[in-house]
Amino acid sequence: MGLESPASAEPAVRVAPHKSASGLSTTCLATVKTSDHAGRRIYLKGDVTMKLSAPKVITWWIAVALGALGLLGHLGIVAALSMYAFWLVTVGLVLLVLGTFLKDL
Repeated sequence: MGLESPASAEPAVRVAPHKSASGLSTTCLATVKTSDHAGRRIYLKGDVTMKLSAPKVITWWIAVALGALGLLGHLGIVAALSMYAFWLVTVGLVLLVLGTFLKDL
């Protein structure tokens, strides 16, 4: 008595029709007003959840090998790699980021 059921609560995401510049009608997510456990108002626009996945084991090991080769080149242990040290580490990190964002990598 006096308590509202969760079914009467406002939905978390509302879908609104949208007309693009080309005149085609598409569907987009509307801005949603919600609150967290502290009662603060939070405004969300669109789907704010990131769908991340762990990279495959082979992707992870290739990225680690590239990073290690870049480190060895930077420290001068493998002199032939010293020119490419920065790019080896960069490619390794980019590979890890892509492996996290893309499901099958």
